[in-house]
Amino acid sequence: MKRIKLLSLLVTSIIVTSCATGYKPEGFGGGFSEFKMADNIWQVDFRGNGYTSKQRARDFAMLRAAELTTMAGYPYFVIADSADTSTIQMYSNPVVANTNYGMGNATTTFSGGGISTINKPAVGNVVIGIANKPANTFAFEGKTIIQSIKAKYKLQ
Repeated sequence: MKRIKLLSLLVTSIIVTSCATGYKPEGFGGGFSEFKMADNIWQVDFRGNGYTSKQRARDFAMLRAAELTTMAGYPYFVIADSADTSTIQMYSNPVVANTNYGMGNATTTFSGGGISTINKPAVGNVVIGIANKPANTFAFEGKTIIQSIKAKYKLQ
């Protein structure tokens, strides 16, 4: 019984760790990072793994921008520059040979081979925090962005 529980825990751990990158500081498997460029200007990046959608990467970069500007006392922000820094990695799949022996004959079958690609989305934004809503320029309201994205991904 203990073996079954241990195996179940192991399988669950593998499944959970092979999911899309969560909203967290950058580490193994991706996450967000930021660099403060001035009092109200940040470079905000989000890097996802092969299970992360481009939309999720964009949303999490926006969420981090909203959190940073709001925590610094700027209720609004604009994106001054944005870049898609996604990567595509290609891997060769191994060829596997399976030989069956019988009646003096041997039959070998081959499987596998080919190339697999993994897309890893990444987004970089330069954001500027703004104290008052500008009249003639679109600006995001940090509090609204935070609420919307957290609700969309069921984050606390």
